[in-house]
Amino acid sequence: MASDLYTPLELGSVLTSYTGGPVYTNNGVTIREIASREGTDTAGGSTASITWQVCGSDNFAVGRTALFNLGLEPTITGGPIDNIFDNGRLALASLSRERVADRIWNFTGEYRQREPEPGEYTISIDTSGGTVMQTYGYTEAAYPASGGSAPPMNGAIDVQDGKPQGVQRVIPALKITIRAKIKTTYITSAIAYAKTISDLTGTVNSGTMFGSFAPGELLFMGASGDVVGENPSLQFTFAASKNVSGMTIGNISGITKKGHDYIWFSFKKDKDSSTNLPVMAPRAAYVNQIYESANHGLLRIGA
Repeated sequence: MASDLYTPLELGSVLTSYTGGPVYTNNGVTIREIASREGTDTAGGSTASITWQVCGSDNFAVGRTALFNLGLEPTITGGPIDNIFDNGRLALASLSRERVADRIWNFTGEYRQREPEPGEYTISIDTSGGTVMQTYGYTEAAYPASGGSAPPMNGAIDVQDGKPQGVQRVIPALKITIRAKIKTTYITSAIAYAKTISDLTGTVNSGTMFGSFAPGELLFMGASGDVVGENPSLQFTFAASKNVSGMTIGNISGITKKGHDYIWFSFKKDKDSSTNLPVMAPRAAYVNQIYESANHGLLRIGA
């Protein structure tokens, strides 16, 4: 019966294939890529797949061993089919098989973003921003009606019945998601580690984190995952906000505020010197610490 497949006796270790990728031999088994290396890139990571046709044995395990033994590219050594995409940044997640004829198997490898090694982590970010109620503006412009006057509000926003109502303002907000593999040596028990995560949730960092976030700039929002097996992989979420010092708002200067502290303003009733009309004047700015500081190093992320 005519066939378009090479036989083991006709092959060297690597030959150029007339279709797909090169043809390889290993222990009398021939292997060739028959589906192109397709992939998808998304915000959550990358995926890809390859299909190989493996010929020369009725035993799928023999074909699978031959596949794992191959050096599919000259620059790749050690676990070749696990390092074929993006210099190993994608890992082989699964390998399925299908018998298509006598002594012929199709193997399909599915690849996804490689998990961090124990003690390492990967970072995803979201900078879509947040909102805050702001009662004090940075500048003010007044436009009185014809024949009338507009007393200054001294930066107070939307003053009604002597009280500033304020406005919702979009502020910079950085959400950071860390995927980390925690070394088993740091976990004396799953419950104890889970309690540590719970105790640290809703606290800000007392020390520098990830090499660039100063104390007070990272709010830990919690973690998810299964604390089972060896070196469990977990997902940690933080909100980042910069510390500021020497800030000036209106006629109030020298304000110092850590990233997740809360700032608010007190106003007083006054009279405009030129119109004698009632106005609002800022009395003071207040900065309150609303999150406790804690050692985020106890999460054992590796940062």
